[in-house]
Amino acid sequence: MLHRNDGIPPIEGASLGNYGNKGATPGQRAARAEALRLRETLWSISSIPDIRKCGRVPASHLMRVISGPNGARLVDLCRCHSVWVCPVCAPEIRRARGEEIGLAVQLHLLDDGGVEFGTATLPHGAGDRLADSYSTAAKAWESMVKDGTLRKFRKAHGYWGFVRTVEVTYGFANGWHPHLHCCLLYTSRCV
Repeated sequence: MLHRNDGIPPIEGASLGNYGNKGATPGQRAARAEALRLRETLWSISSIPDIRKCGRVPASHLMRVISGPNGARLVDLCRCHSVWVCPVCAPEIRRARGEEIGLAVQLHLLDDGGVEFGTATLPHGAGDRLADSYSTAAKAWESMVKDGTLRKFRKAHGYWGFVRTVEVTYGFANGWHPHLHCCLLYTSRCV
């Protein structure tokens, strides 16, 4: 459970460190095993020190062993918390952030705020470099938020703020595909 001290209720199941198999489906257990296998590969090939230590190096001199129905396991191991690289940490972080964003939007709506959701993408092909496509998407967002017409519209309609994320997928036919997802928040529901 993720605990906060800002008056927002705790989010059930949003712990970034608990991946237990209790109640997991066979597909979830298989995905977990594959993530662990991929992380082991990263230990030997990554140049990022935190990735090389993730789930492998003690976080302190005292180590706890927890026993359960599937055997015993060590806890208090280092975690890299890399949402971009680690196949074990990334899904946990994405899930917890998604739950936090969902709660924030829910609270905003309960306060009679308005929310718009949008996805922005760009043309891409198999020969496009990720650095170029990602840079184009980032520059497009920056240009949009600086646009005077958009700023006037937002001011006239009670713009409150935004939550934005960048998702990058890859397909063999079309290559790298960065795209933006955003929730635009307004002070009222009438946009």
